[in-house]
Amino acid sequence: MGRDPGVAPINGSPSQKRGEEEPPVGGKADRARFFAIALMVFAVLMWVAVPVVLLLPLPGGRKVWTTSALLVAGELAFWASAVLLGREVFRRYRGRLDPRRLFGGRD
Repeated sequence: MGRDPGVAPINGSPSQKRGEEEPPVGGKADRARFFAIALMVFAVLMWVAVPVVLLLPLPGGRKVWTTSALLVAGELAFWASAVLLGREVFRRYRGRLDPRRLFGGRD
């Protein structure tokens, strides 16, 4: 049985079927996504640094200001990355990091 020549393969883009080259991947969207992920990493590092600062031999006032600055910087970086990445990404990761799923409660 022959295959109908009018039926194109499902996989592959139309430009690949005609022999044209794909446009190069990259650009502003990729840079913005990389920047947003870097902001997320920065936020996590700021949150991790808070207990470290509390264990350092610093005067009490300096610990308070440093801890406050780290928490504010972490929150600002987190929400900036949330805006840049979009709500779909955060919904996906929020579902994976749900404490009820992590500790065997509900699925």
